[in-house]
Amino acid sequence: MCLSAAIGELPEQGATPLPKLVIFDCDGVLVQSEEITLSVLIGMLNAHVQDGKTLDSVYFIEHFRGRKIADCLREVEPLLGICLPPQFEEDFRVRALEALTLNVKATDGILDVLEVLETPYCVASSAPRNKIEQCLRVVGLLPYFEGRIFSCYELGRWKPDPLVFLTACETYNVEPCDALVIEDSVTGIQAAVAATIKVLGFGPLSRHRILAEAGALPFADMRELPTLIDHVTQGASVVGTLGYIERLKRNDPRSEVWWDSSPVVYAPYKQHLLDKYPAAAAHIEQLMPQDLSQPWGFSSVTTNPRLVTAAILDKKEYWSSRFNLASLSPGELRKQLYNEVIAEGASMLKPLWVQSAQADGWLCAQVDPSDVRCSERMTARGLELHRLAANVMVKVPGSLEGFATIEHLVAQGVSVNITFCFTVSQFQAGIQAIERGIASARRNGVDTDCCKYVITFMIGRFSCQPEFALQAAERGLALGPEDMRWAELMIYQQIQALVAASKVPVKTLLSSIKVDVDERGHKHCWHLEKTGLTTTCYTLTPDVVEFLIERESHGKPVAPACEPQQAPAETFARLIRIPYFCEAYFIDSIEPYDFGNHEAFINACNEANSANRRLTDYCVRLCPVAKPFARSLNAILAAEYGVLA
Repeated sequence: MCLSAAIGELPEQGATPLPKLVIFDCDGVLVQSEEITLSVLIGMLNAHVQDGKTLDSVYFIEHFRGRKIADCLREVEPLLGICLPPQFEEDFRVRALEALTLNVKATDGILDVLEVLETPYCVASSAPRNKIEQCLRVVGLLPYFEGRIFSCYELGRWKPDPLVFLTACETYNVEPCDALVIEDSVTGIQAAVAATIKVLGFGPLSRHRILAEAGALPFADMRELPTLIDHVTQGASVVGTLGYIERLKRNDPRSEVWWDSSPVVYAPYKQHLLDKYPAAAAHIEQLMPQDLSQPWGFSSVTTNPRLVTAAILDKKEYWSSRFNLASLSPGELRKQLYNEVIAEGASMLKPLWVQSAQADGWLCAQVDPSDVRCSERMTARGLELHRLAANVMVKVPGSLEGFATIEHLVAQGVSVNITFCFTVSQFQAGIQAIERGIASARRNGVDTDCCKYVITFMIGRFSCQPEFALQAAERGLALGPEDMRWAELMIYQQIQALVAASKVPVKTLLSSIKVDVDERGHKHCWHLEKTGLTTTCYTLTPDVVEFLIERESHGKPVAPACEPQQAPAETFARLIRIPYFCEAYFIDSIEPYDFGNHEAFINACNEANSANRRLTDYCVRLCPVAKPFARSLNAILAAEYGVLA
């Protein structure tokens, strides 16, 4: 079957109207009451504990947020080993209401929003009506919501059940798809998604990733709500506001999506997408928040010599003006320019790196590709890059010498990304090198707990190599586009099985992701649509990001695989006859020395070296001519080209 048949047409869709109903949650959205109420609850629960085992306030305030109190109590009784008296919940309600009357405040900016909001609105909460009314009365908001209150207690079903939202829609004679929910809790967001209602998640930046992963578009300033309402309802016909990242994380929350370009092009490219796809503004904001330091959107960033060179040459004066050119040789200038781009990019990601406890916010910086056969030089350069910023992940090619470098760097507490990988054997060698490096680090007292390790399968570069088609033709085999994509997917599946069986904390990172266009002009991407069932990191170029947004704008969102994928038997039968495929697919089918001789490896390395030469040539033209014979030939060759005469 034609690949596009499963996708279908992508009809143009105009912008949808503004919502016909805005449904506010109460606690944490209209009033800042969650922390007050739950602090009272946790304090009362801890008072019943005899052996000193108590609930952590920070964790359980988040854990209980938006939930039915009776459910919370049932959960903690066995956890704390206590049996609460029958009147506990009633006593809690009394104390909580007293605390709220004294301390509750309206959410900053909410009054301004209600004054200008022309759309009908109401409040739908899991709390009892008397609590909702008392909180709104104390802060002066009750006149805005009289006759507009919906309580789960009166329906007998609590969030994440969607009934309270559906009841509000029915009362106002509004279809769920024409409503908008404002929530602050995961359970509330889940209820909105279950009701097929778009949802915004309100809370501080520290909670945005939690809100986004639940299915909301996060925001932190209530005064932004009128503008966000415009963005969210400009056309995305998607259940809730789930984007590709959220769909991916529903399969496996450990999966990640990275930005595959220089951080300096992030903001202008986002603006380009907003200008080109105004109907998908909500999805653009969700995938690409204001900047890369936000705790949702892209997790980390990959760069390479080509991207760094392009960033420098695009803004020559911006970068070169930072250095005294008269005091530098071309080789020294090239290194300092490269370092400067990396350091600036890492600083943009540092807040995310800190906030996520080093799980996210990494910037990958590649060692010099001309050193691919020299472990000593790659190790030295890797340590230099590592010292530029704490959140720099050193990118090393998967050659025999590269794996020796990986072991040395990991042993010294360096996070690494193994690149130029096209075979299962390279992944095995990479896992083993990381394992040896971690063992060495532990023996020497080096902490690796916060380090991160990924191995990159350059999936879209495997099948496009001439050697693949040549070997197939020599055997009388005609490989179609689907066969070639299945070859890449089958290697990915083997890699995933290998990584899953390993005890080493490493993830697969897919790069060189390709968007295909069929004979009818329809776009699809098997690299995204037939992967992602298990933990996978993806690094997306701007072109792939635009593909995602384009599909969202047409109401045909891209989703990862929802079930295991299996290549047709006849496809595997053809591929298994081709040595190029077998070397990549079967473990131990290629010798470590030949990792660097693989055609895809050579071509990727040549591309990186070409970018290095472009940057070197620019630096040669920029720097003043050195005095003849001021340095030895060996010194010049070593500085400029990394070789000796």
